[in-house]
Amino acid sequence: MGERLRVGALLVCLGAAGAAGCGTDATTEADLAVLDRPCAEGTQSGSLKLIFAAPRNTGGYTVFRGSVFDHSMIERTTVGDTEGACALHYASGATLCDTDISLPTGMCPTGNAHTVGTVQVAGLAHTMTVQPGAYSPSYDSGLDSSLAPVAPGRAIEMTASGAAGYGPFTLAGRGIAPLTERIDELPLAAGAPLTVTWDNPGQPGPARVTVSVYLNTNGANGYPPTDGYDYLSCDVPDTGTATVPASLLTTLRARGFSPYPFVALSRRTVDSTTVGPGCVEFSVESVTTQPLALN
Repeated sequence: MGERLRVGALLVCLGAAGAAGCGTDATTEADLAVLDRPCAEGTQSGSLKLIFAAPRNTGGYTVFRGSVFDHSMIERTTVGDTEGACALHYASGATLCDTDISLPTGMCPTGNAHTVGTVQVAGLAHTMTVQPGAYSPSYDSGLDSSLAPVAPGRAIEMTASGAAGYGPFTLAGRGIAPLTERIDELPLAAGAPLTVTWDNPGQPGPARVTVSVYLNTNGANGYPPTDGYDYLSCDVPDTGTATVPASLLTTLRARGFSPYPFVALSRRTVDSTTVGPGCVEFSVESVTTQPLALN
């Protein structure tokens, strides 16, 4: 995938007035096509994320986080009713995971985290290099304000040097527009659908958006909250708006709600490959939340 992106950008450069005029921002239609290649259900053993954020009055920052485990991760939710692109997810039992924002909502790791060597991410203002932690082989670059989010569609490439039992691998990503922080409450009336809007980067765009509704989190905040909560999730195109069906919201509300309900938005591209005992995903992601006002 990453090779195709590089070749596409090269062809654009060769068609321009001399290779000297080519820059790293060259993009093609292929760069802007949606990149959505997640692991097959039940096979995921690792999640590596490049997170873009642009809080108000800042130039934005980038952080890399993730872990790779020696077994597939366990699904801690069961899927209930579905409608269109939306599905209910029910917490399956009282067993909770330790909070780890590098993992997808509703999934717990099994076994031990494992190093995949030095990780490098190219395609940013400069190459990011991340080493596994000294006391844990998980990855966390910390917030890097010198690496602002890059333009939508720009080719990104993540390379892991590999380690014992986990050979080297390369995965592709694309630049995405960071989601704008929302602090105003979004009203949600009983028995009504919920229309959610977000910043539209224009079409075509390289990403998809996940809209997740949490009504009963007992004060947990952030995305995802600690595992073990019911939620409703919709996987939709990045068009700037989505409607969550009233029927699913009514079912979710009937299971209880807390004083701090919220909707979470995640814009992301995702690529994956088989590494060691399972499948590892690399996503480029921007996440924001907005409080809900139930009435």
